[in-house]
Amino acid sequence: MLIELRSEKFLKGPIFFHEGLNVVIGDSNGTNSIGKSTLLMVVDFAFGGESFLKHNTDVVAELGHHSYSFRFDFDGKPYYFRRDTSLPERVYICDSDYNDKDSISLAEFTGFLKEQYLPSKPGLSFRAFVSLFSRIWGKDNLNVAKPLHAAQAQSPADAIDLVLKIFNLYSQLEELTNLENQKDGELKVLNKAFAAKLLNKISKRDYLSNENKLENIALELQDIRGNLERYALNISEITNRAVMDLKASKDAILAQKMRVDEKLLRVRKNLANSSHLKSKNLASLLDFFPDVNKKRIADIEEFHSKVTKLLKKELSSEEEELSGQSLALQREIVELDSAIQAKLTKLDNPSMIVDRIYDLSERYQKHRTENEYYLKQSNLANEIRSLRAKLKEEKVTALQTIEDKINVRIREIVTYIYGEARQSPALDLKDKNYSYHIFEDTGTGKAYSNLVVFDLAMFSITELPILIHDSLLFKNIENRAVAEIIHKYSDIGKQSFIAIDEIKKYGVDAEREILDSKVIELSNTELLYIKDWRKHKPSQEV
Repeated sequence: MLIELRSEKFLKGPIFFHEGLNVVIGDSNGTNSIGKSTLLMVVDFAFGGESFLKHNTDVVAELGHHSYSFRFDFDGKPYYFRRDTSLPERVYICDSDYNDKDSISLAEFTGFLKEQYLPSKPGLSFRAFVSLFSRIWGKDNLNVAKPLHAAQAQSPADAIDLVLKIFNLYSQLEELTNLENQKDGELKVLNKAFAAKLLNKISKRDYLSNENKLENIALELQDIRGNLERYALNISEITNRAVMDLKASKDAILAQKMRVDEKLLRVRKNLANSSHLKSKNLASLLDFFPDVNKKRIADIEEFHSKVTKLLKKELSSEEEELSGQSLALQREIVELDSAIQAKLTKLDNPSMIVDRIYDLSERYQKHRTENEYYLKQSNLANEIRSLRAKLKEEKVTALQTIEDKINVRIREIVTYIYGEARQSPALDLKDKNYSYHIFEDTGTGKAYSNLVVFDLAMFSITELPILIHDSLLFKNIENRAVAEIIHKYSDIGKQSFIAIDEIKKYGVDAEREILDSKVIELSNTELLYIKDWRKHKPSQEV
């Protein structure tokens, strides 16, 4: 746990911490800008946080770059460290007098804290866990309706993954998630190959047609192998089959070319007939209607002219494309005619058998490859759908378990603080989203009360090592409720850090408990730092 915190810029010297509740006390007037929130930010900084330098920019601006030294104790052994505001991404390992011995990266330092605090959570980031429950003025995690959001820009799905990791239920879903990602990656690669024409993509109808062709080719090859001598003596039978295949291909292409040529003819007729109204066509209109708006006629003519130009451009483009298709199909027809003629000239040539077997083998391989990739694409899509359904089902089950556990503890804490009659807030976890329902008073005070209750529930049922709550969370909460909340921090026992002021209003027992847990008391005259920059001269204001 954190034992002490030092800085040459602190007014009161070292600050010492202890087990359980650690309280930063403000004065009886609730004075702001005396350092309560800043000290909590510095505590977070000692735990590897980065919000201090991002939000409290005035500290460095007024004090210049400086350092914070701190000590942790784990299993009775002390560890000494230092972080500088000028180089916050490095953490210095120190001796007991805080002299530097070595330095490590910030990631290595938070990794060390994770080993000490969270050894049984390999998939959970120490900072992701701790930062979420460091609720300090200036941080972006104070939305009472989104208690699992470390920042407002964070996606709800990421928050859901975090809570699964907190409760050690993420790893059982990770294997399914990784398998789904793997299959999804394979499908994307396959689809890219289809899109780039590296592979021939076919439809289900093509697949069934290929299956029929494969069966016929296999039968013919089997027939040739079994009757090779007969075919060698009767080449015309093989030739006739090959010619029939070529003729069928030619007929299909002829039909396709006919459709293209018909469309091309229509386009060319449209191009020939496209025209627009000219002024001379409208001139006779003036004889009957001399008062007609001539400018309007000119506008109409210009509009028709633009539309016609656009239409001609589109028609010309389509004509060019269709002409290219027609020529390509014609070349295929010519090639097929040549192939047919070549077959017919080999009626007495035994090599025709070899050609036929080669041709059948090539077609067989082509159809089989197309069908294999069709099945692969179809199977991958089915696997992904199945994995997603299974993942969602298991995820929902896991989240329901977590939800029940959290809501039961929330109910216990609400009953402890407010009594049986008070309705509890409730966490509702979904596959990729969540909500935190507050059923009664939605005012700021009650809303923050529900946020505190949520954190206390998580603090008590998880391995969350620390909890940090700023004084703004206690504003406008009923005094009696705050007194019970204070006792709950102590009751949980783990190290927590809170800032609070006007402590007398919470009653004698709560005041005594707060004073017993005090680590520092700040006021209008006893500030955190050696310099007071609350009242700048105009020339010094930034």
